[in-house]
Amino acid sequence: MSPITIFVKSKGVMVSKEKLRKLSKDKLVDMMYDLLIKVDALTTEVQELRSVVKNLKTPKNSGNSSLPPSSSDLFRFINHSLRGKSDKKKGGQPRHKGETLLMSPNPDKKIEHRPDKICPHCGKIHIDVPANLIGKRQAIEIPFIQTSVVEQKVYQSICTCGYVTPIISRQI
Repeated sequence: MSPITIFVKSKGVMVSKEKLRKLSKDKLVDMMYDLLIKVDALTTEVQELRSVVKNLKTPKNSGNSSLPPSSSDLFRFINHSLRGKSDKKKGGQPRHKGETLLMSPNPDKKIEHRPDKICPHCGKIHIDVPANLIGKRQAIEIPFIQTSVVEQKVYQSICTCGYVTPIISRQI
């Protein structure tokens, strides 16, 4: 078995197991006390360095890792209202006059949904039986935005006297 060697950097001393056995009890106690002080100092330094590393590390969120956006702290308060709690119930309050979108007197398009002339139950043909209006509704449809390509042609003429008409650019 090879001898265990301890190197004390501050004193620049290499000590083997045999040399430690030859040392007096007072020297061993002093050496042990110095080592305990160094261990305590190194433990404190490790704790400080760990806290520095913890502060320097960027916490994981949906922007820098594969975490879903719902678990991210970045958007934690995005759906929370800043309005205080009220003693009123949710929704419309009693005695509040509601407003309804009025029907247009002349809509752009009218579609009539009339029943078939043949009864689906008995198969009888109803040519002269009038249909009764049972209801109507209107829906507001927002049309798709379409692009429009406009071509502009600019002409110029030269007079027999040599005068060139100026180019007038007008937007359509």
